[in-house]
Amino acid sequence: MLSGCIMDMAPFILIVTPIMLPVAESMGMSPIPFGIVPIIKSWVKRPQL
Repeated sequence: MLSGCIMDMAPFILIVTPIMLPVAESMGMSPIPFGIVPIIKSWVKRPQL
């Protein structure tokens, strides 16, 4: 996602989730995996110390 280059992941999730959740639900996707995927993605993206 190119928006991740512009802003941090937490504000991006807070902005995009209310917009994309109705779209995902209309396609038959459960809200649980829809919420888990960005969290795991942000966890994997962080450098491990």
